[in-house]
Amino acid sequence: MGPQHEIHRPQATLPTDIILMIVESLVPREPGPILPASHPTTKSLVALTRVCKATYPTASKLLWKSCLFIDTSQRAQDFLYYLSHSTSWQSYGDASLFLGPFDAEEEYESRINRILEEAAESSCGSGEIANAQDEGLEDDDDDDDWDTVSESEYPSPLNDLVAAQAAHDILVKMAPVLKTLITDMPLSSLDPEDDQLGIRKILRRGFESLVNIEEFVSVCDPLDLETTDLFDTDDDEDTDEEDEENDEDDYDEEQEPEVWATCWPKLRRLALYHADMRFPFWYTMAQAPALETAIFTRPDILSGTLAAYDIKQEWLDAVNAVKTDENATADGTPNKPQRREEIAITVVDCASDVPDFTWWTETWRELDPEDHIQIRTVAIHPAPRLGGRGVDFWAMPAPPSPRDLCQSWIREQALSPFTRYLDRTTTASVQANLLKKVDDARINRELFRRIPWPGRAWKPLTLSNPKFTRIPFEQKIEEETFPDYIASRYYPVHIGQVLRDRYQVVGKLGFGASSTVWLARDLRNRQHVALKLFINSVSMGAQLDNELNMYKRCQIIHTDIKADNIMLGIRDDSVFHDFEQQELLNPCPQKEMEGRTIYTSREVKMPKNLGAPVLCDFGSAVLGDTEQTQDIQPDIYRAPKVILEAPWTYKVDIWNTGCMIWDLFEGGHLFTGHDPEHHTYRSRAHIAEIMAVLGPPPKQLLERGKSSYRFFTDKCEIP
Repeated sequence: MGPQHEIHRPQATLPTDIILMIVESLVPREPGPILPASHPTTKSLVALTRVCKATYPTASKLLWKSCLFIDTSQRAQDFLYYLSHSTSWQSYGDASLFLGPFDAEEEYESRINRILEEAAESSCGSGEIANAQDEGLEDDDDDDDWDTVSESEYPSPLNDLVAAQAAHDILVKMAPVLKTLITDMPLSSLDPEDDQLGIRKILRRGFESLVNIEEFVSVCDPLDLETTDLFDTDDDEDTDEEDEENDEDDYDEEQEPEVWATCWPKLRRLALYHADMRFPFWYTMAQAPALETAIFTRPDILSGTLAAYDIKQEWLDAVNAVKTDENATADGTPNKPQRREEIAITVVDCASDVPDFTWWTETWRELDPEDHIQIRTVAIHPAPRLGGRGVDFWAMPAPPSPRDLCQSWIREQALSPFTRYLDRTTTASVQANLLKKVDDARINRELFRRIPWPGRAWKPLTLSNPKFTRIPFEQKIEEETFPDYIASRYYPVHIGQVLRDRYQVVGKLGFGASSTVWLARDLRNRQHVALKLFINSVSMGAQLDNELNMYKRCQIIHTDIKADNIMLGIRDDSVFHDFEQQELLNPCPQKEMEGRTIYTSREVKMPKNLGAPVLCDFGSAVLGDTEQTQDIQPDIYRAPKVILEAPWTYKVDIWNTGCMIWDLFEGGHLFTGHDPEHHTYRSRAHIAEIMAVLGPPPKQLLERGKSSYRFFTDKCEIP
């Protein structure tokens, strides 16, 4: 027998682009949860970084976007090493981070129990109280039991200098791109007077660097970063009432400024555990200029109950105090935008402790008739203890404490998909001027959805800063520079005006011969939009009607696909807020003439996160259910059927798109149609270039083309 030869057939392979699309589908397009290392998605992405060079960049970027979960000291050090020795992450865009590099609560409590047990054995074995005092025991004639160990001797989980320094360095390095931060650090477990290593100062400097942070959640405490002891502990003979009064005075006079209020100008959403709800806290909170949503889990109040606390009045008093306080602006700028009173406040607590604010309804309706201050409560219920026949009820684990229950709730909600913190724009069930309690089940179903809030609206901004540059009357600017410019055709827009009782104009984005484009605030839906105002022209009206009709229909042919007609969505809406601030502080130059104002355009900063490409400008679109023959498309993107004047359908858009994609990826045109004899575009040159790539056109196509005779003989040959 002769030798057998195996026939090697090429294996089918997926294009790299499709593989990368599959990789990207592992995480949601919208900002999603922060996944731990044990999550299957994280493991898959880590594996994809090691598969090949093609998947490494995409998988690495997705890990950066969705998997920055630092929950141990070792992970913090490893992540810091990555930040220090790699530069690729700097191009990945905005980041969300979970940071909890210190010991877990269980490890902390076990360390405490070991110290207590050692102290008990020492006191019982030797009987020497003096030695016990050296180990942390207190000499008490009535009770010399071992459980009187001073709390100051507890080995705080925060007392880890390596983890603290790693956390500081991570925050400093990520400050330019970090937008969302969730911390699970027991900052309150280490008192300032016991901080011999200066850990609080290290962490405070790290948090102070986060100038771009927009969302922050503290699971364990109210971000307690005090570096000095607030209260006087020398007077041991004060009564409880005197201590309480002294605490109030010290709180007012000596408290260090809160990092999140004074160092984070872009903070919009804030969630804190066990925040002190006295007036100084509200005053500090009112200094955060961009704050929209605040969630307080199991808040603290010095005396009385929170239900008897007029939260709306406290907030309004704080806002008014900030407005009138000369020291409220840190940089002393007199025209710095002031804190607005609109805010959404949610109080979260165990079902048995959640405050009942319903009796404030009438008072709040008079105080806040437009319901600018939204107050909500969330009751957290523990999981039921399931029993049954043959189940030892007493052997079942004890229910969680209120602290554990509340901290677990805020941790789970913060790490859930990105409609995280009871965003004021996400509630569909809260009616204006009415307060409703919402249990945990309804939270997951209704409150954590990003949908418009019916009945709620932004208030118009005051955009009337007189400090703008006046352009001379004789100098032509913007749309005036067009040769056929007629002023009466352009709508006389004024920055700050509200169109149709809904859209407030913020600034000018651009202009053209047939329209001007403006950035506006959609007051009803609480979002920014672009308004394109067309000139007053009969022909323009017909074109606009055609475009609007095309937007409403399917099965259409665009006929004009090019880079100019493709827009990229913007996921980073902070660029619009920055645009507003620039217009408030530094108004654009303008020229006032004949009852109208011509403004200069202002550019929007390049966002770090771009959305999906969107095809626009359907003014030349036609119906796709019938064959067309008219001349269409940009010259270099014309399909062969269009050049030959053969009937065409939606397939010409496919040709158009393919040629444009070539240009985008190759940096040059696939076909130019440049005729060397006439030094300009000619159809004959375009046909020749297509034939050089694809060969001669089919005979059936030439027979249907009305202009085929110009390029081919009756036998479908080139003359």
